[in-house]
Amino acid sequence: METSSTYKPDVVQTETLVLVPADRVTGSATTVLEVVEFVDSATKNPFDAHHQIETSKWLSIEHNMARWRKLSPGWDGASAVPPETSSLDAMKDFVSKLRQLDIAPPSTMISADGELTIHWDSNAGYAHISFLSDGHIIGIVRRKGQRSIEFDEPYDSYQLDSHLYSSLKALA
Repeated sequence: METSSTYKPDVVQTETLVLVPADRVTGSATTVLEVVEFVDSATKNPFDAHHQIETSKWLSIEHNMARWRKLSPGWDGASAVPPETSSLDAMKDFVSKLRQLDIAPPSTMISADGELTIHWDSNAGYAHISFLSDGHIIGIVRRKGQRSIEFDEPYDSYQLDSHLYSSLKALA
């Protein structure tokens, strides 16, 4: 890290992206998932750089969901099925609420049976929330020293309650 008053990290790695300032990229970047040039204002202090990383994570989630909408049967082997449109819509709606509530961006994944999952893992605990093809949202949140939160209900009647909100917020 430079010692001047300008904050410029050498490399910032997130779960889904590797961010490298453009002036640090040399040679082949074939092992880098994605190279993103920092906006000048985002490299001036750590808070702005953190905001840039958070924004990149949310954009990565949106990109994943858009990519998953285009999957065809057999996308991950002969028995793999694409996610249901209703599951993708529910996940998109839920993720949008998380972002509006300033909850840290989750990691995302899809399984061969079309199940979509968002999850957080930290020293404070973990949360796994899945969007099923039958229209249900299921999840578990475990925080150290707290009772687990578990739910399984139709997404169209699901409400993000204050207990779940505070638990997800604490996992950041």
